Amino acid sequence: MQQFAVGADFGLAKAALVAAAAPDEPSAIRPVVDALAAQADVDIQDSSTPSDDDLLELGVCGAPHGVRGELRLALITDSPQQRLGKPGQLWVRPRTGWTPERGRGPPQSVWLESGRPTVVKGREVWLLKLRGVETPEAAEAFSGLFLLGNAASRPALDSDDEFYVQELVGMAVALQSSGGVIGAVVDMYDGTGTHDVLRVRLDAFPVPEGEPPRTMLLPFSRAFVPIVDRAARRMVITPPAGLLEAATEERLPAKEKRGQRRPRRRPSRTPGIEGGGADVNI
Repeated sequence: MQQFAVGADFGLAKAALVAAAAPDEPSAIRPVVDALAAQADVDIQDSSTPSDDDLLELGVCGAPHGVRGELRLALITDSPQQRLGKPGQLWVRPRTGWTPERGRGPPQSVWLESGRPTVVKGREVWLLKLRGVETPEAAEAFSGLFLLGNAASRPALDSDDEFYVQELVGMAVALQSSGGVIGAVVDMYDGTGTHDVLRVRLDAFPVPEGEPPRTMLLPFSRAFVPIVDRAARRMVITPPAGLLEAATEERLPAKEKRGQRRPRRRPSRTPGIEGGGADVNI
């Protein structure tokens, strides 16, 4: 089975490595950035907000490290030395919407003073120092935010079967059997060495008000995704038998899912034991 290759820059979804919750509102980080700029007497240049096409995800900000205001970054990029090894302008953006959605809050500019790799619990992370962030409390304000860099230096891909995640997220998803659009790609995950995995939001299958949208996970291989049209921002899928049905089946309340307990009979005697007694039928 042929599989596609996915560039790690902009990233596979490794936000789950970071336990801290992101701010609920896209604008939540703006006062933090403004306050840090004022403290450091820094003019942060963000009068022209970059578009999604101009940015790529480098990682997810985690817990503070030490007492000097450093913070940990769970990596998404596969070029951390190139992206984080020297000072420069970066951006942060909150995650918004339902959990399956990637972050789409407005990006806010920050300045990277330094970055260095380290190992935490056997996993490589980077420790970053942002200008104006001098205490663990200030670093904590960034916990859970996406860190983004400029996409201009992203290398070209070698094959038509190679894609950056940024190209795939947001693509319309249509069924090959009917041609009808059923939703859109909202995220992508590392497939543990076999296939990367798409998360598809199933817009064609409405849910009750207040509930998150239905989604399904689909291996990103040619067998299940025979067509990816970059120009049209559309892919055609042939999901495995039963997958779509399982993802869209009616959700029953927990009480309705629980079966009724069958009545228990208390026998008058225990089989095989003379003179039986009162025992529980287990």
